[in-house]
Amino acid sequence: MNQHDDPYRTGSNVFSVQRETWLLLILPLVVTLMVAGAILSFWLSRAMGVGVVEFLDKQKKMQQEMIIDLIVLQTEHHLSALNDLASFSFVTQALVQPETGLRNATDFLATSQILGQKPLIALLDFEGNLLHLTQNGPHFDYKNYEGIKDIVNGENDTFVALDEAEGAFYLLVAVPVLVRGLSEGALVAAI
Repeated sequence: MNQHDDPYRTGSNVFSVQRETWLLLILPLVVTLMVAGAILSFWLSRAMGVGVVEFLDKQKKMQQEMIIDLIVLQTEHHLSALNDLASFSFVTQALVQPETGLRNATDFLATSQILGQKPLIALLDFEGNLLHLTQNGPHFDYKNYEGIKDIVNGENDTFVALDEAEGAFYLLVAVPVLVRGLSEGALVAAI
């Protein structure tokens, strides 16, 4: 047997054995890393997906809370401005002496604004009867609102409701008109 016949001595065979050994050692490692990478990638994508969904849910909840806070704040401002209007002597005199005071209250309320707007303002007497509306517009049956009855009866100091009239939604805010600390009627604004 000569040197060329010995399979372990040839350069190509030596390379072949090294290659096979390398493939047997490295190939399982590469396959294991690929499977681990795929599993890690899948796990991260699920974790990121859940994280993104949680993040978006938190953002949505924060936006909803901000909108609610803005609505509450705006409503409080409207109630405060309406309370200021209800405390004017023109308004209280209209309830104490409607024969003479109602005309002054009518003129006063016609020029009044609430936060830069001229909403529909209703003046109600101690029984909840409508004495005056500042403008033509949607008509609400004020006597059917329990909250307005409570204001007129002195049982509550604010009323807020959302109602629909003539195809549009209105925020109704109401406050008592106090005379010597007692409710003699109510002012209601439809915004």
